[in-house]
Amino acid sequence: MKKNTQPRHEAGVRPTSRDFRLIEYNEAVHSSELELEPIKMREEFALLKNEWDQFLSKTQTPSPFMSWDYLDVWWDVYADRGFEPKLFIARDTEQHIIGAAPLMISQRGAFAGTRSKFRHLSFIGSLGGAAGESLELPARPGYEVALGEAVADHILENLQGQWDVLYLSMIPHDSRSTNTMIKKLAQAGIPIKTISSTASPIMPITSNWDDHISEQRIKERERIGAAFLNGVESTKDLQLMRAGLEIGLEPAYEQLIRLSKLSDDDSFARVFATTDMVDFHWKLAPRLLEQDKLFFGLVKIGDEFAGAVYDFMDHGKMWARQALWNPKFEDQNIKLILNTWSDKAAFDRGLEEIDYLLGISGRDVSKTRYTRTLNIYEAACPKSLGGKLFSLARGIDRLLESKN
Repeated sequence: MKKNTQPRHEAGVRPTSRDFRLIEYNEAVHSSELELEPIKMREEFALLKNEWDQFLSKTQTPSPFMSWDYLDVWWDVYADRGFEPKLFIARDTEQHIIGAAPLMISQRGAFAGTRSKFRHLSFIGSLGGAAGESLELPARPGYEVALGEAVADHILENLQGQWDVLYLSMIPHDSRSTNTMIKKLAQAGIPIKTISSTASPIMPITSNWDDHISEQRIKERERIGAAFLNGVESTKDLQLMRAGLEIGLEPAYEQLIRLSKLSDDDSFARVFATTDMVDFHWKLAPRLLEQDKLFFGLVKIGDEFAGAVYDFMDHGKMWARQALWNPKFEDQNIKLILNTWSDKAAFDRGLEEIDYLLGISGRDVSKTRYTRTLNIYEAACPKSLGGKLFSLARGIDRLLESKN
């Protein structure tokens, strides 16, 4: 049984962002004092709109992929497509939300691939097209351990037999609440394995834009200058068009889908063109644009749309979600134009840092200051036939890999 849930750092991976922050904890309660309140209907979740994000902002990792709007749209789009929400909240004696368990169970066939033959217990949004980053059990400081233990108890006592595979994707390695849950499940006979660790690059914003550019290497400054035509961001040959301002949301999203289909070598890009994701982002984008939580823009070179940026902004950070471009414009520095425009938007808004989502934003890790380690955890349910079959299949895969 594997009880150690510490991440496996790859060679050369720099310290994580949390290693630069001193966080004090005061474990105020025990799991027996927490009562998990089920939120069974989307209408019930709607009643939490005014307090959910306020609660989230006080947690260890306030990810935009756990914001009220993101979860509400996910519920609207995916709940009837084989993904069953299992959402719980915990309150203190003054009825403030102090913890939450945004879980879901995917039924067989809910998503593509051989994995879909098994029922998965995971965090909302961690499977299917709308997969997010930095997912965890959000908790107020002092309640992390109690929440993790309470959620583990609930899984053991109430969800056994409903799932085959526990799959926790893109979890911050230092999530105290989630690590507590994993440890307690392992002690109860559900061995959790760390199947991968990913370094997600982060750049803190500590200067103004001009100073930031001046810190770049001469060659890089020259490339940025050429890409932006010496600081003139919109000319006849190069136009930067923001959705909802210089271009309407509907035509902007149509171009986003077109560009995603052109990115044949990027599965993260192609997912934007799936039916579910079109529906999901078509409902999410207007909400985030209205709150200035989405930086969605298109780059037009000559008479043709050459690329797009689609970045979330929340809790003082930019989460570089997606950069898409037409490969025919590679020689015209389209990737550099998109990344520079995205970075400048974060500086202009006075944000604190930029989180480059690995494998999606296409950023060079060496250009950032440090990284955060994100782990994927997995376990087979020992009390379900599907779990036993999954464990057997995993064993065969490992045997074949060792032979190869």
